[in-house]
Amino acid sequence: MNTLIAVLGDTYSRITENREKYALIQRTKIYADFLPVLKQKTKFTSKKYIFVVTPKEADENGEWEGAIASIKSKIDQFEVRQKSNNKKLATKL
Repeated sequence: MNTLIAVLGDTYSRITENREKYALIQRTKIYADFLPVLKQKTKFTSKKYIFVVTPKEADENGEWEGAIASIKSKIDQFEVRQKSNNKKLATKL
């Protein structure tokens, strides 16, 4: 039962995270659609910068892995470091 609750919570977190990202992408597309309608001479002549927005990815692969998988990954990394440290200590003794 706990596994089911954890999976459901993880899925909900993933959907919530993607919802915000895709909402921003859709708003940006809507603004881009109306850009030709704006009077560019009056709107942008006093501006020095144009801001470009890109989503920040959670990891190097650009793939969302979820809270449970992220915790498991951190534990696996810690375990590898501990084994390496144990080997170093064993060779010194």
